[in-house]
Amino acid sequence: MGRLDTPRARDSRPCLLVNFGEYACGDFYVVMREEALRELAARKWTVDRLREALCGERVAVTGVLATYRAGARVNPQIEYQEPGRLVVFRPPQRGGNIVI
Repeated sequence: MGRLDTPRARDSRPCLLVNFGEYACGDFYVVMREEALRELAARKWTVDRLREALCGERVAVTGVLATYRAGARVNPQIEYQEPGRLVVFRPPQRGGNIVI
């Protein structure tokens, strides 16, 4: 189960992290950088709408797994780069799956 963390700035560029555990402990996350956030906003996916759709939900993500190093901590990450790579699993009575 993933949870959406607060928007953060990395290298003075806005980004959004979808955490699958505790970021500070080195757990996995999806990073949505400024370019992706602009593309999502053009498709009506604001940060608030993403938070509402993702918080506490079961999600699947497809992409290339990489690592982010911060001192001794190493986090595995997938960078969201194109539409359709993030899916929120919801039962039919809640409107069915959401593809982001």
